[in-house]
Amino acid sequence: MTPGPPDRFAQLYDSVSGRDAQPSWREPTISYRELVKGGRLLASYPPGCWRALGVGGREMDLVRPLLLYFAALVYKGDLLYEEAQRRGTGEASAGPCKEELRRLLRGHGLYDDAIAEGLDDLERYGALESRIVLRRVTLTPGLLRSACLLRSSDVVVLIRVLAKLTGVDCEGLLTLLRPWLVLWELDDDLVSYASDVAEGTFNILDLHVRLYGPASAPGRLEEFRTGLLAEMFDAMDRATRDDLVRVSVLTLGRTAAATRLLPVLPRRVLIPVAKRLQVWEGRWCPEIPRVPVGVEEEGDRAP
Repeated sequence: MTPGPPDRFAQLYDSVSGRDAQPSWREPTISYRELVKGGRLLASYPPGCWRALGVGGREMDLVRPLLLYFAALVYKGDLLYEEAQRRGTGEASAGPCKEELRRLLRGHGLYDDAIAEGLDDLERYGALESRIVLRRVTLTPGLLRSACLLRSSDVVVLIRVLAKLTGVDCEGLLTLLRPWLVLWELDDDLVSYASDVAEGTFNILDLHVRLYGPASAPGRLEEFRTGLLAEMFDAMDRATRDDLVRVSVLTLGRTAAATRLLPVLPRRVLIPVAKRLQVWEGRWCPEIPRVPVGVEEEGDRAP
């Protein structure tokens, strides 16, 4: 009888004390506060991430320490950038967090070119966010779009890590997810708009106000949201059946029960059903809050 593939989840604990264990794993790299904040960040990720990649309860118990450490390091890096923004410098030494993330994933045999690209994107986003928030760069629609796509780089890395553990090819899934992840971040930004403006932090609606003015920003933002959904639907037309099922399992919240029916549908039926479920789910998206009309900013306005 041919032995099955090794259980990558069961080997996670062995790596911590094996020959590939990293010396930093014995050091107090993360504070308790960062661990708690990392736990909140991990809990905020779409819960369908685990289900879509076939990660069950036993596997989650085994991988949770790795994911929690990962999320705490991401939070620690974010905090460094935010503190630099408050100082008005925008310069943050988040390199050690990135290097520890690299050691973490390399030590578990999960590091590859795609993961490296994701960690680079995390670093790019932190630097770009600082330049945008501090107005060190001219804001354009293209630049805002680039920042929005980079913003969820931590989720992309997490999905790639889980996919390597489960043996799933996730690149097709990520093609479908990239516009959806921007919509996911946007929902949070609409809820936190007033507090984000007061704190001077990155907020997609606030940046639309900078670009187009307070009167035009809500309409432009709605166009942005509709365009992202159209991009996702275009990608669905080209997607495999498996990826259509995975993206539905990952992205649906209130209509998650419907995903139990998707694996039995032929692709030609699955495509319109998956799109309709996204539209249905979108009914619960937050409304665009009222934008106060005040003094218009100069220098960031797009035509």
